Amino acid sequence: MSRRAGAARGLALALLLPLGCETTERVVPGPRARGPEPQRQSREARLKEQTEERPDDPRVWLDLGEYYEASREYSPAVAAYERFDALLEEETKRTGVRYTAGGYHLGRAYARARHFQGAVHHLNRVLALKPEGEEAALNPHFREAHYLLGGVFYESRQWKPAREHFLAFRALGGEPERVEPWLERIDEALAEPAPPTRPAGG
Repeated sequence: MSRRAGAARGLALALLLPLGCETTERVVPGPRARGPEPQRQSREARLKEQTEERPDDPRVWLDLGEYYEASREYSPAVAAYERFDALLEEETKRTGVRYTAGGYHLGRAYARARHFQGAVHHLNRVLALKPEGEEAALNPHFREAHYLLGGVFYESRQWKPAREHFLAFRALGGEPERVEPWLERIDEALAEPAPPTRPAGG
């Protein structure tokens, strides 16, 4: 791997893994320090017990998903978020109110797990609900969906869509310092001449 490729990969990993979760419905800590195993099991057991007691309450499934995601256990996090998302969809059918949280949390978990196809699918679900004009800036899920998609496309070396999403993040009020390093790298990559093509049969 070249030095430039290695640097690009390192930047993308830094982008996807330690994203602050301050833009979700409540503050969620980063990856939790591994405390005593019995204490960790007790926390997990309490959350699971809540989902058994209140299986139709979206909040408890969100809490369980966030717990697993903070522990970097992405498969059970996705499973919990899928139940959370399904309950929100049921609420939408009853009330007509559309929610972005289910798609956002699924997309974020898939992005952190480096399952980029799933991330793109769910984050695009979020952006499909984005209203026109300044109203979009009121929901942080739209801004953060652009940020995550920028990271996914950056990691895939798809510079133009990565750049578009990072610029959209900034246009919705995202902190410029969070995307400036990535935009600089993208501009460098776009300015590099394409490698010469070999003649057929060469």
